[in-house]
Amino acid sequence: MALSFAVILYFGIPIAALVFFAVSLFLYCHGRHRNKVSPGTVPAEKMHTRKICLIISSVIAGILTAVVLGIAALLMLAVAFM
Repeated sequence: MALSFAVILYFGIPIAALVFFAVSLFLYCHGRHRNKVSPGTVPAEKMHTRKICLIISSVIAGILTAVVLGIAALLMLAVAFM
């Protein structure tokens, strides 16, 4: 039971963060495209909210990438100095 919870935390949180980034990127780009084709289709308030979600998800994805790269670098250094 505890092992499955740990696996869910280990894999679930990064996958959820990447899915959140992908969805917010799609919604923002799709809204910009719809407004470019026919102006006023997506209200400005919705575009503002989508932009904020995109910025937040980008920061989360960037931190996640930095953590993964940092752990990989530490593991390489640990193996090199064994």
